[in-house]
Amino acid sequence: MKNKLIKKELQELFSGNFSFTRTILPLGLEMNGLAFFKKLSETCIAYEETGSYQLEKKSYSFFQKRYFEFGDHELHVLDIFKNTLHVINFVEIQEKSHLHECKYDFYDLDIKYSKDSLIMIYSVKGPRKNYISRTYLKKEII
Repeated sequence: MKNKLIKKELQELFSGNFSFTRTILPLGLEMNGLAFFKKLSETCIAYEETGSYQLEKKSYSFFQKRYFEFGDHELHVLDIFKNTLHVINFVEIQEKSHLHECKYDFYDLDIKYSKDSLIMIYSVKGPRKNYISRTYLKKEII
């Protein structure tokens, strides 16, 4: 029963337009932009974001796309090619982090959400990586 409730909450949250801020530590890099969730089917939602940031007095833009697949008991986070990055049990989604290994790097994801916002915190560790990416998404009320 709890799985169905959390699944419904997430499906309602994962719709429409959002503004977001992403902070990368320890660099102190801040990215800002717009994101949107689009329902592709009863079980699949596409996520796209575009934004900008400044680094060493130069402006850069970026784009990212993900997919969220909803199972009966879990959420699958997929990359742009629909490869699985994370499989998260609905009941545990806000209770513990979710680890993804990519070659030599580890991506540990924490998710917190409310009715109109979503926070995703990645702790990334590897031979050449050691940073935290914190993304705060706020639903745009139209």
